Amino acid sequence: MKSFLRRHGIAILLALLVGALSVAPHLLAVRALGDEYRGVPFMYVDDEDIYLTRMQEIVDGYPDVGSAFFYEYKDERPIQPAWGEHVYVALSRLTGLSLPDALVLAKFLFPAILFLLAYAFVWRLLPAESVRLRVVAASAGALLVALGYDLMSWRDALQLLQGEDIGLRLSLWTRPVNPILGGVGVFASLLLIWEVLEARSSKLEVSKSRGALVAASAGLVLGGLVFYFFAWGYVLSVLAFLGLGFLVQKDWKRLRDIGIVLLVSFLVSAPYWYGMFQSLGGAGDPALATRNGMFFTHQPLLNKTLLFALALFVVGSIVLTRWRDPLQLPLEKGESRFWHQSWWMMSASLLLGGLWALNQQILTGRMVWPYHFVQYTKPVVVIVLLVLFVRAFAPRFRKTVLVGCVVLGALALLQGALAAGTYRSVLDDFRERQREADIFAWLDENQPKDCVVVVKEDRERFTRQVPAFTHCNVYVSSWTFSGVPLERVEHNFFIHLRLLGVASEDAREFMLANPDLVRLAYFEDWNQVFETAIDDWLLGKIEEVVPAYQAFLEGNAAEQLRTYRANVLLSKEPLSEDELRQWRIEDEGMPIGGYRLYPL
Repeated sequence: MKSFLRRHGIAILLALLVGALSVAPHLLAVRALGDEYRGVPFMYVDDEDIYLTRMQEIVDGYPDVGSAFFYEYKDERPIQPAWGEHVYVALSRLTGLSLPDALVLAKFLFPAILFLLAYAFVWRLLPAESVRLRVVAASAGALLVALGYDLMSWRDALQLLQGEDIGLRLSLWTRPVNPILGGVGVFASLLLIWEVLEARSSKLEVSKSRGALVAASAGLVLGGLVFYFFAWGYVLSVLAFLGLGFLVQKDWKRLRDIGIVLLVSFLVSAPYWYGMFQSLGGAGDPALATRNGMFFTHQPLLNKTLLFALALFVVGSIVLTRWRDPLQLPLEKGESRFWHQSWWMMSASLLLGGLWALNQQILTGRMVWPYHFVQYTKPVVVIVLLVLFVRAFAPRFRKTVLVGCVVLGALALLQGALAAGTYRSVLDDFRERQREADIFAWLDENQPKDCVVVVKEDRERFTRQVPAFTHCNVYVSSWTFSGVPLERVEHNFFIHLRLLGVASEDAREFMLANPDLVRLAYFEDWNQVFETAIDDWLLGKIEEVVPAYQAFLEGNAAEQLRTYRANVLLSKEPLSEDELRQWRIEDEGMPIGGYRLYPL
């Protein structure tokens, strides 16, 4: 144990530092508010409130999370399994913390774990002769993964390092559930797969059962990763290229172990695939598949970062061959230098697996929003190039390589420290949000479980906070990817416009001025969601929707609002006499937390 701590103590300390820098924006923001802090956490990473809502749904007694936002549709089969959210709920229960506080703890805990797993993985890929170089290089690689993700965007990195004000910058790995749990799973899987390779290495004498046991463990982790398609798909692609390499080598034992990984992962994930087959373009509705990010296409995608890294990898491999790196394993007669060594096979598979994950649709014809794969391909590109750099140049320029690794690690730490300080750019908004704690407390104390709140607001911001911090649902939400019939989606859209007071004669102009609202309601695939131009699809949809909305306005507003369960209405501004009469609200409303609350 003492030997382990002497060797890896610096990595443990750095892991704690990574966790501290990751959670620092929240802690610093709370400290800046002082007594004004009311318990509403610092949640400014994309979709944190959505993930917290899904966790709250589990706590409220709906473990499948069929409908996290609506009172209706609770029994619908969800497209996205809530396995990751259950991890956070378990953390909350184990520690006795509330869900929001557990979310804050996770911002420290999971990035620290990610660092340690990345460190362990890089450590295994590096040559074993120099312990000091190995520790420094593995630490640098893990710091680049855990804190230096944004350094891959050189323009943003330079602006941040030069002290320019570029707004709030928070670590990607502090976003709850995805991609952080996927990242932890990716590196845990890769570590176990590495052990599969080493269990059959000619340098190790192991029992026959060890390789199979490690392979089964890798399959268990990989199968559990299916809750986040991009993590699962990337590791599966890496496995495919490793298996191809073993096939070329005719290494049947390691090929068998890869088969065990795949078999166990399939058995673990089978319940998920059974449900997904009914929705994502299998025997189910293709429209539901495309609304959840799938595209039916054979179009290839070229990732410049991966292609550039692959080119450098090829050049570096040639350098290794020419220089006869003495740190490499000796070659047996007839063996290839590259195919013989596990580190090279793993590195090549990491790059080729990333390219295949982004392009598997060439054969399958099905692609799920591929841009999320870069969350994992960017870190492994850094790792592969770092390992290649050390192996290619350390034998002749050890001190230079050592200094280079120290500089890279220091840059990642500096990036993390500077990013932590950007919380100041949203401090006023964070202070304002603390007022909402009164609303959350009132709803939990005075409304029944699964109450429904109608929020009158231009954009969906506070609407997403209500189910995240209370046991209530909401009436209107854009989170309608599965289980919500399209007629309800349109009803909610029309109710939203009517709450905003959009008149019949102004409907077309309003929709043209607010195309994002139309897209969120009626999108058929994610390209339509994220498009910013006024394109033909949008114009056609507006021409189709305007008459329907005008007809909707002819109906009784109060009856329309009460088509579905509705308990209270919240509005920043007091409702006018016309609005009170239109919605058939007799109460004057109670001011609370910067809003006015009206019973329905």
